[in-house]
Amino acid sequence: MKKFLLLLFVSATALAQTPTVKYKLGMPQPWTHLLEVEVSYAGLPRSGETFDLLLPVWRSGRYVIFDFAGDVQEFSSQNGSGSALAWEKTDKTTWRVQKGSSTTVVANYKVYANEINQRTKEMDDQGAFVDGSAVFMYADKYRNVPLTLEVKPYGNWHVTTGLENAKVSKNTFRSPTYDYFIDCPLFVGD
Repeated sequence: MKKFLLLLFVSATALAQTPTVKYKLGMPQPWTHLLEVEVSYAGLPRSGETFDLLLPVWRSGRYVIFDFAGDVQEFSSQNGSGSALAWEKTDKTTWRVQKGSSTTVVANYKVYANEINQRTKEMDDQGAFVDGSAVFMYADKYRNVPLTLEVKPYGNWHVTTGLENAKVSKNTFRSPTYDYFIDCPLFVGD
């Protein structure tokens, strides 16, 4: 009985330390080529003063180094109450957020998407193509945590992707891991 209770406690503790990861992708003005991205990690441990978000330099199926971080604009971060959190870019692809004891980190940023020739990201008034590695930041420690993506298409555009619908709304999808997520490109258009 003691072993069972110990196992139950350890399992509950492990589950309590697994954050909820959510992405949102918006495209309110496609002619600007700017995708709007939000990523949130809720249920983080209070310990650890900083929280690193990274953008890959690679994409699935291509052995080339990319500069996706060079297209990121207007980065900001907040805690769960919406209060701003300080941040700094520590290298070419890493944004370090000063989370303090906050258990939630939300990052918002825009990505300039006008690069269809590399099949990474493109958006104009006809539609949008998104390879996830070119657009979605991640926390390395939580790369294997399930996540959801909510897409806010422009006008009457619809979303085509290999991701499973989360059955919350027609434009909300889920993935078992970050790597699976970025291996399922998105096409959004009419």
